[in-house]
Amino acid sequence: MINSVHVKSCPPYDDSGAKIKNCKKVNFIYGANGSGKTTISEYLRTYSTNPDRFRFCEIDWKSNGPLPIYVYNRQFRKLNFIREEGIPGVFTLGEDAIEDKLEIEQLKEELARKEEKHNKTKESIQNKRAEKEAIEKEFKEHAWQQILKRHESDFSNAFEGFRSNKNRFIDELERRTKNPKGELVGRTKLLERSSALFKRKPIKVDKLYEISEKSLENVERIIGDSIWRQVIVGSDDVDIAKLIKKLDNSSWVHKGMEYLEEDSSVCPFCQKKTIDQLFRDELNKFFNQEYVEKLDYMKSKKAELVNLVDIIINKLRTNLEKTDACDIAELNKETYNALIGKIEAQFESINNKIKDKIMVPENKISFPELLETLNEINELTSTFNVRIEQNNNLVKEFNKEYTKLVDDVWCYCIKETESLIKEYEKAIDSTNKALDGMEKSKKKASDEIEKLKRDIVQKSNNLTSVQPAVNQINNTLVAYGFTNFRIEPYSEVPGEQQNKYRIVREDGTEATHTLSEGEATFITFLYFMQLTKGATDKESVNEKKIIVLDDPISSLDSNVLYLVSAMVKKLAKEIKSGDSDVEQLFIFTHNVYFHKEASFINVRTTEDKDVNFWIVRKNNGVSKIQSYDKVNPISSTYELLWKELREDKDISVVSMQNIMRRIIENYFKIMGQKPDDYILSKFETQEEKIVCESLLYWINDGSHTIYDDLHIDQYTDISDIFKNVFKQIFEKTNHLEHYKMMMGYQE
Repeated sequence: MINSVHVKSCPPYDDSGAKIKNCKKVNFIYGANGSGKTTISEYLRTYSTNPDRFRFCEIDWKSNGPLPIYVYNRQFRKLNFIREEGIPGVFTLGEDAIEDKLEIEQLKEELARKEEKHNKTKESIQNKRAEKEAIEKEFKEHAWQQILKRHESDFSNAFEGFRSNKNRFIDELERRTKNPKGELVGRTKLLERSSALFKRKPIKVDKLYEISEKSLENVERIIGDSIWRQVIVGSDDVDIAKLIKKLDNSSWVHKGMEYLEEDSSVCPFCQKKTIDQLFRDELNKFFNQEYVEKLDYMKSKKAELVNLVDIIINKLRTNLEKTDACDIAELNKETYNALIGKIEAQFESINNKIKDKIMVPENKISFPELLETLNEINELTSTFNVRIEQNNNLVKEFNKEYTKLVDDVWCYCIKETESLIKEYEKAIDSTNKALDGMEKSKKKASDEIEKLKRDIVQKSNNLTSVQPAVNQINNTLVAYGFTNFRIEPYSEVPGEQQNKYRIVREDGTEATHTLSEGEATFITFLYFMQLTKGATDKESVNEKKIIVLDDPISSLDSNVLYLVSAMVKKLAKEIKSGDSDVEQLFIFTHNVYFHKEASFINVRTTEDKDVNFWIVRKNNGVSKIQSYDKVNPISSTYELLWKELREDKDISVVSMQNIMRRIIENYFKIMGQKPDDYILSKFETQEEKIVCESLLYWINDGSHTIYDDLHIDQYTDISDIFKNVFKQIFEKTNHLEHYKMMMGYQE
């Protein structure tokens, strides 16, 4: 069945459109001519072909899914009755073979039960799927917050490609949960690895300079040389030695020798001529070759140490220029600079001590602290180089290590939210098992339904015929005075099954193109109503269908109008009771009388749970649809008149006249278009004519005065006379059934 119809972007409906929603088994849509009813019926007629005009329109189907839609409107007549090759025959079940028909009915009842069960299963599946979607949605949100949002700042690269899409993230989580990779590692270790792999792509860098073992040995050799601890003095074998040693001024004397001029007797200290050759010889003997060599040795060691330490310090400072290496090694530049400064200070002190030693060779010096500081900075640099080496190893196998880290991060996150995941998996597993069971039940029911349909078609093939439809159409034509034409089955090829119709006159000539508008409309409708009981092919005789009637009483006189109303009402009753292959009925009309007749329920109820009402209105060229649910918006005033006449036992004569006149005016003049003379001609006695005329007076005159009672004062019971004549108006004009219906007479 159809749940709702949304028409939009097809004139006279604008882009927002209009909806017929919450459709029932029987649906009445009232609207004036040109209001937009036929646009809706045309959309329903062409729904399966999806024409461009209606590309934005939509039908929302209920759980039993799409059904074939049969639409009666002007287009139906054009497509089926203005055809040279004949009208498609309607196959229906014949009247014979009662037992076979009964068996078919039983199969159809069983089919209805199976379809009902099948639809309930489909509905249960939909509900269970909705439940599954809710579970998935809740889990998706919790996992998104507890895994990705919680860890993305630290491990963003592990979630690359998933951070902007929850669905992809959940798919990846489910994939990794089913096929776990990686190993469980603590968060601290993961953070250390992520800083090397995730924070930046690792690059290979050279290690920082470390003081070589040879350089350290050389430093140690120089500063540990025994020369620095020796007291260096001149020779004891000369007379002047005692005096120099006593004065302890050998270095002073040795320095003074540098100022002695050759062949000069002037002392560089006292500037007197006290220097002779003997004194010169004594000084030279005191400061012998050994003394000089030791001084030269200390000077060479000093130069060697200066060169060595300068190289070390310069190379240590060069480390600070290796930015990438320092970043990777996480080198603390302040600490490192402080150590270099300490080395420079210690070396300056050593340098000064050596200078002093050379100036005063008899002094002893030592400086072991430099070696300790050099070893200290070397140990620190070695630690840095370990990190650099680790980085360089990562570079060698970056992709492998990167993938492993991503796997390990996911492993850690999955383990951390294990309870959430297991709870979700348990709920989904239970839901999927339920769905699997339902799907199997649905498949089984579908197979059973298809088998029942095949059985019904097979049994119906022997009983179906186009002749019953012909008989019913022709009988109805004769009953309502259409005797100058009839419908008959025929075949274009002699000997073939007669599965087409044609319309012929009494002499056998074709009548299709010579029918009046009313005749063509009536026979078209009769033909269409046969389609509600059958189909144009045998295989579809028993299929469920939806019927749409768009103004079925256009160009019909009042007698035929009543028949059409009765047929529609009968069809609606069968649909509501489930006695028809038609599952749903849509009735579009602009005729108030037809609407009231076809939509009449009974006098005891005002609403029907299986019936809904709408009105289509056009304003400024745009059509809108207003829903009235179960309340009939058309019949309310008209039925109130009948209700008052039917139920008010103390009604006055004047009120009774007024009510009867208004009913007659609505029924005969406005809807039936019958003149007063026509109604009066149906009465034989003068008295009856007078009473009838009194009922018609206000309609003719238009005044609101009470009619002169002179013509009827001979009667003692005026109320009974009015009631009797009122009833006879309907009886004599062949509308007694309407009178009985509105007065609540039960058969």
